[in-house]
Amino acid sequence: MDDNRKIGQCSYSTPGGMAQHVRSIVYAKYKYRIYEAKTGKLIDEFDTEGVADCPPAVYIPQHAPSGREGSDMGTRPKGDRALPDLWKLRERLKPLVERPLGG
Repeated sequence: MDDNRKIGQCSYSTPGGMAQHVRSIVYAKYKYRIYEAKTGKLIDEFDTEGVADCPPAVYIPQHAPSGREGSDMGTRPKGDRALPDLWKLRERLKPLVERPLGG
């Protein structure tokens, strides 16, 4: 569901700023299927694309060379997958959650 296209890059420094590390963010697409709990009936289906937001902190192994992409640090080969946009997902699901029962 993704094509490994680089859509962003995040830079991190070790404590004290001794080394700089770079992590790539690659494209990801998420497919959602929403089922009614009581009946198991499919009530909605949609896709969303991930966003290239950088996490505020990441684990950097002690032996990781500085200035290198995440793939050189033993992480996923092409980078970290873009995460779902949780605000957009919330807005998409909100009408389903708030709809009248039996509707």
